[in-house]
Amino acid sequence: MIVKNVLSSFIGVWFIFTPWIFGFTGNSTEYYTCLTFGSIQFIFSLLASMKPWKFSVMNWAPLLTGVWFIIFPNAFDMYIVDIVVLEILGLATILLNYALIFPESQ
Repeated sequence: MIVKNVLSSFIGVWFIFTPWIFGFTGNSTEYYTCLTFGSIQFIFSLLASMKPWKFSVMNWAPLLTGVWFIIFPNAFDMYIVDIVVLEILGLATILLNYALIFPESQ
């Protein structure tokens, strides 16, 4: 359980650094969206790994940020590689946190 939360927090760190990796401009909506939702995912995943509960409320926020990172690239004009990377990591976030919220579904 802790490993999944740590993986989810590492994906959150990736989302935080995405604007510099993909070269988003400093004042763009993509820039602030990646920073905001990446930070939310990192913080809540880290908190969930520190205090594991069976049905963690802390895992819902990263799950919802994963949903956002699937929707978000389609709303902006991005390169196809950026879209694919963000959507794959968003799906990985959803799957990791879904497995943490509903462990009996594995």
